[in-house]
Amino acid sequence: MTPVEALERIAYLLERGREETYRLRAYRGAAEAIRGFSKENLRQLAEQGKLRSLPGVGEKTEQVIREALAGEIPLPRPLRLVGRGLAHPGHGHRRPGSRP
Repeated sequence: MTPVEALERIAYLLERGREETYRLRAYRGAAEAIRGFSKENLRQLAEQGKLRSLPGVGEKTEQVIREALAGEIPLPRPLRLVGRGLAHPGHGHRRPGSRP
């Protein structure tokens, strides 16, 4: 998964989970900011600690880019918890087995 695909996928999942729109815009904005960069260019920026110098790339989106460059499938914490049944998107965290 490329960094752009990862950012767009997370935005999609957040949208499906009815998360705050500012979060969706952040992930989509970061995807647009890096769309024209090759993986090698992004790797160089990451190694130099300059990803956040790109407009639209913040702390969380930088982490997603780094994880995608490393071959991982990045998911922000709330989405990781949803996958484990520990959170309900758009409604905060809940205990396993509790009603939404």
